[in-house]
Amino acid sequence: MIVLKLLIYRLIRAMVLLWIVSLMIFTLIRLAPGDPVDYILGANDLAIGDTGTIELQKKQVRKNLGLDVTATQQYLNWIKRLALFDLGNSYRSGKSIVSELADRLPATLYLAGAAFLVQVSIALGFGIIASLNEDRWADHLIRLIGVLFVALPSFLLGLILLEIFAIRYPVYDMIGQVSFKRMWLPALTLGVLTSPPVMRLIRVNLIREYSRQYIVFGRSKGLGKKRLVGIHALGNGLLPILSVFGVNLAGLFSGSVIIESIFVLPGIGRYAVESIFARDYPAITGYVLLITFIVILLNLFVGLSYAFIDPRVRNTGYITK
Repeated sequence: MIVLKLLIYRLIRAMVLLWIVSLMIFTLIRLAPGDPVDYILGANDLAIGDTGTIELQKKQVRKNLGLDVTATQQYLNWIKRLALFDLGNSYRSGKSIVSELADRLPATLYLAGAAFLVQVSIALGFGIIASLNEDRWADHLIRLIGVLFVALPSFLLGLILLEIFAIRYPVYDMIGQVSFKRMWLPALTLGVLTSPPVMRLIRVNLIREYSRQYIVFGRSKGLGKKRLVGIHALGNGLLPILSVFGVNLAGLFSGSVIIESIFVLPGIGRYAVESIFARDYPAITGYVLLITFIVILLNLFVGLSYAFIDPRVRNTGYITK
């Protein structure tokens, strides 16, 4: 019953959040400089064309795109289509935004999933090593490397890895379909850059667990270090770590924009960048709503998983308060 109430509460909050995000992005992109009509007609053609003819062309294009009415009416028209799961058509291609996002979503899912596996592997491995060697040289070295990767811009690391693995030692091919050969390097880049915060949290949580009485008692009973760390300490410290993993997985989707652009991946992140430069309002709005929906869905999954991991949530539902 508690879990059902938690689900209903989260779903209602998700609907409200989606509406707020839709209103904000619809307003902000129309306040940004630039006119999609100029992009569609072409800046060069407008510069050399007759003024009267240009104005007629602009008027006709605005009417075709539904931009000839007030911003309020545009938003209401868009909300009506959104209720039917219709995000409109792209200003650039004229194709459905839903179909274009669906075509590009698999590449981003592949990238985010692979990067998440890299992130978890690095964070768990180095986090455990650092916790077992608290305040020793291995701990200091791992923490220093983590700080360096946090400070390193994603585009810079991506370019460095491309220089090494695509030019100097050509083992990575930037041309091809979505596959492991195409995704391993961008996934490695994204996973490495997002692992230090999780690694630090794992280290701190495990060090805290090592000082608890059940660990001291286990050591006195002769339990091995691997069992104490891998089963008991890591298991009891899973709850806060799980929440960070959920947030980071959501961040991998929104943070893939730069990586997809650098590695020329056919994902929704690169699609968003192209749409921004083209002032493609429906495409930008559709991308933001999709990312928001994915983030909400992942947070919902993490919130519900608390109820299955921690009995206190099942019995009290305190996470909804």
